[in-house]
Formats: sequence, structure tokens, C-alpha cells
Amino acid sequence: MKACVLRKPCDIQIEEIEIPKIKENEMLIKMRVCGMCNSELPDYIGGNDSGRILGHEPVGIVKEVGMKVKNFGPGDRVSGIFQNAFAEYTVTDEKLAVKVPENLSDEEAIAEPWSCLISGLRRVDIQPGSTAAVIGCGYMGLGVIALMKLRGVSRIIAVDIRQSSLGIAAKLGADEVYTPDTVPDVYILEVEGQSICIRCIGCCGSYRKGSRS
Repeated sequence: MKACVLRKPCDIQIEEIEIPKIKENEMLIKMRVCGMCNSELPDYIGGNDSGRILGHEPVGIVKEVGMKVKNFGPGDRVSGIFQNAFAEYTVTDEKLAVKVPENLSDEEAIAEPWSCLISGLRRVDIQPGSTAAVIGCGYMGLGVIALMKLRGVSRIIAVDIRQSSLGIAAKLGADEVYTPDTVPDVYILEVEGQSICIRCIGCCGSYRKGSRS
């Protein structure tokens, strides 16, 4: 099979390697799509782990199952958290996979980022009727906004440098949108219940913006 193999810093080669063998609790997955995660950028730039196959945001088709796999069979379309997914085939434990609904495209069905978002919101235990500020409206920030709206958050404040992202944030449920230079210097929230700020961007300045929101 073909695989994208990291050989040195910023150098990935497409190579022919053996199709991996499965254990009794694993499944062989034929890949269809795989998202690119910023968390793997240091590995790509550093290139210290020569021979590694990156990719962990997959959607694929089950081709073979181990004898102890109970919930999946050949032909199932699945997503989840599979390693070594920048390849034609990869292997995963069935506990790390979910079936994909038929009404979702492969790209829409990439589940790993949404598992991160759901886990994060569970940790803050945000309640219906709360007020929340979201700093950064990229893929993850927009996902947070959509999920908070579904959970009944009554007031969502979105902050991003891009007007295009703020437009999408408003469509997904943000009640107020700001660029960093338009966030009021003094912003007093008169709310009942929870008031939280969720930072979905890596720059230090976002901490300061979050404390003002």
C-alpha cells in the first residue's frame, strides 16, 4: 500500500509499505479522507521520528475485523481516532471507532475534532441560560459556538480578526461579534448564572482579550 512517511524535517515521502496486520480486537480500515491537525505540525517540522506516518482524523471503510470485534463488520463506514491515517490502510481498536451516518459526507464525518469539542464543554460543565465568550472563530471555535447553542447557552459573544469568520459565527448562533480592536475596554456583563470564556486560539494576546470579554 502507499503511505505518507515522514523522513526528515518538513519532508514526507509517498512510499510502498506492507498492509498492516490486525489483532483480534482490531479492524483494518481502507482510508477515504483524513483531516490535518495542527497538533502534528511540530512533528512534521521537527522530523525527529523518521519513518512515522502521521494522521489521526480519519474516515474510512472497514475491510477486515478481528475475531473479537463485535460492533463492526466489513463495509461499515467509520470515523474515530485512528493513528497512521495518512495511508491507504490503517488499523484501529474497535473502541476508538464510530459508525458514520449515511447522510454525512466523508468530510463532514471527521469525528476527532468534535470529540475534542464535546470533551472540552463537558469539562467546563456549561449550563443552559449561561453567557459565554469564544475567542477565536476558526474550525474549533465555530464548533464550540454551534455546540453551545445546542446546549441552550443564552448569550454567545464571538471574537476573531476575520470578518468572514464572524459572519459564520453569527449564523451558527453567536449573539454578538467583535474583532479584537472593537471589543469594549470595559465590558460589564449583567447576567444570571454562569459566565465563561473559552479560548480557541494559541496566541498570548487572546488571554488578555478573554479577561476583558
